[in-house]
Amino acid sequence: MKSTMDEAVAVSCDFLKHLPPECIIYRIGGNGHPQHAIAPEWVWQKKREFSLAIDQEFIRCQTRQRSKTFSIA
Repeated sequence: MKSTMDEAVAVSCDFLKHLPPECIIYRIGGNGHPQHAIAPEWVWQKKREFSLAIDQEFIRCQTRQRSKTFSIA
């Protein structure tokens, strides 16, 4: 299954919305060797765009990290 950058941004933002503010994200992407990658190919060309797209999605949705919480019942 191939994922698009838009799908990856949406999933990443949904995940980040649940992280507490004390949890610091140092890196949203990596620089491994393409031979060992399991990520979609677009990741290698668009790492900076991916980070910016996440920022833009948070702005568009007027949300931030930890805007949602998990409910344990």
